[in-house]
Amino acid sequence: MTDEQPIQESELIKNSTIGQDFIEWAECYWDLKNKYDIPSKSGEEHASFDFTKKTFIWKIDDLIKNRLGI
Repeated sequence: MTDEQPIQESELIKNSTIGQDFIEWAECYWDLKNKYDIPSKSGEEHASFDFTKKTFIWKIDDLIKNRLGI
């Protein structure tokens, strides 16, 4: 982990929300999409990565708005 280069500020500015910034970071540094796409076991709930990504972005942004009282 110490070999990772920090994300440049200009990479994050292009996004409009903190939720989107976080998801992009997680996709890059945690390989989130590839790990998420591993087939689930029989009987487990599973949603598409696109749906889950949008849900995470919405929830992160919603938490921030609530904390700021917006």
